[in-house]
Amino acid sequence: MARQHHREMVDSNGWTPPVPLAVIAEFVIGGFLGVMWWWLEQDDPLPAERVVELLERLTTPALDAAFGLRPVLPADPDRALDARQR
Repeated sequence: MARQHHREMVDSNGWTPPVPLAVIAEFVIGGFLGVMWWWLEQDDPLPAERVVELLERLTTPALDAAFGLRPVLPADPDRALDARQR
């Protein structure tokens, strides 16, 4: 469903994100399922609301970068530090 929504959004705007939608969907679904699995295995699990907050905190910057809505930091930590100092 989310994949279809994003496909329609991209098609209606004639815009292509820098990361293919299939890769974005796999990333989000994989991360979500991994966190859900971790959460269910906890002896003293976090409240559901907190897990949602954590998922949003983790996925929002990644999705912004995947859709080209924010700059991506260089892979080289030294270059990333240099970029932040400018």
